[in-house]
Amino acid sequence: MTIGIILLAAGASTRFGGKPKQLITFNGVTLVRRAGEMALAAELGGPVVVVVGGNKDVVVPQLDGRPVRIIG
Repeated sequence: MTIGIILLAAGASTRFGGKPKQLITFNGVTLVRRAGEMALAAELGGPVVVVVGGNKDVVVPQLDGRPVRIIG
């Protein structure tokens, strides 16, 4: 059995003052990149799908080169 992973990264960060929460860094890595890498590292056999929305133009480049499917 294969299991896919869905990362929800579509928030517009309106309650965070408009700065995309997905781009906050922890130990030099953005949260969305870290989450993507962890999902891929799980190796569950299914796709890793990232749902983007409000900050798509700045979030998607954080996942460049990674075998994830972008929706949004």
